[in-house]
Amino acid sequence: MKMIIAPHVIDESHIKQIESMLNVPFFRITSPIEEPEKYKVMIVNTIGMLSAIYRYGQIAYIGGGFGIGIHNTLEAAVYGIPVLFGPNYKRFKEACDLIDAGGGFEIRTFDDFNSIVTEMWEDEGLLEKRGSLAGKYVESMCGATAVIMKDIFSVGI
Repeated sequence: MKMIIAPHVIDESHIKQIESMLNVPFFRITSPIEEPEKYKVMIVNTIGMLSAIYRYGQIAYIGGGFGIGIHNTLEAAVYGIPVLFGPNYKRFKEACDLIDAGGGFEIRTFDDFNSIVTEMWEDEGLLEKRGSLAGKYVESMCGATAVIMKDIFSVGI
């Protein structure tokens, strides 16, 4: 298992704080490395790359869910991977819909996180199924622009 950590705060002191808590090989995305397979954690210490990085994951934990809201769930779900997030998601339609679709999961405690990730990690079929459900949800939401444009032009401007 490999982990990608993409913190909100990317100043040097915060990145060093994260690194001090890791007891596995890690690297920063901005640092050139050799033998990437030997590392367990990649720290994203830059802005603007996260949505593209999700494609390399198998499960995504979206931050922010223990504060006032959550981060963008669709950026991960579009790649057909299950999406986990904290309990403060109920104001976000996509997160509620992902849970209803079976591709999203509420995490309240470390035990919740551990249980869900372990279950999917040990059952590749379940991991695939949950990811597929997340991806299908995103696909089902495509086409809104065409509907809006049709309404605009049928009414006239």
